[in-house]
Amino acid sequence: MAPNAKQVSVIGDFNGWDPGLNALVSRGATGVWEGFAPEVEPGARYKYRITSEYRNYHVDKADP
Repeated sequence: MAPNAKQVSVIGDFNGWDPGLNALVSRGATGVWEGFAPEVEPGARYKYRITSEYRNYHVDKADP
């Protein structure tokens, strides 16, 4: 969940760690973001790029 996120995307080996290629979509005010990246294969390394509503702060987070 990322309730204070302005944008969330999946970055990884499969997209050259480019946050502009696999953006997720917010499910309203729930803090839940979702999407589908068909090019991801089993064993791919990835993280979530989360950009905050506050001062455009961003951080890369591993899947828990």
